Amino acid sequence: MARDIVAYLLQTELVRSGAAIGAIFEFAGRVVERISMDERATLTNMVAEMGGFSGIVAPDETTLAFLRERRGIDITLEPWMRSDPGATYRDALRVDCGALQPMVAKPGDPGNALPLADLDHPVSVDIALGGSCTAGKRADFDAYHAVLKWALERELRVSPHTRM
Repeated sequence: MARDIVAYLLQTELVRSGAAIGAIFEFAGRVVERISMDERATLTNMVAEMGGFSGIVAPDETTLAFLRERRGIDITLEPWMRSDPGATYRDALRVDCGALQPMVAKPGDPGNALPLADLDHPVSVDIALGGSCTAGKRADFDAYHAVLKWALERELRVSPHTRM
């Protein structure tokens, strides 16, 4: 998911050193081309966590479908809507998204995330909240619903020590 990509980027030297402060991030590549507009919005909205000024994704057919279906706008892609061929960038961060794992952020800072598989001990959850924050999207709430429905069908309940 886009949040996992951003959690990874937050741990790069470029971001940790402050070199991303005020930068404009352009997200591109096969993964970006395949994700939904909501996931793209997560990428661009979470640029703030990296210290960036703004984030962009070149428009494509997914963009056009989103604008038609959700906004009632019908536009045509124009050549000027893309980065110039051979454009020079201050830095380039490449992410092997196939190697990324689901990430979990420890309290206090989204940059303190680690792969879920790397948790070396059971985690005690005192408070569980399904809500929206930076880049909250419809798919998040669909996922909350699916998990809760699955649990209810199996008569599972929240621990009495956890507020939800």
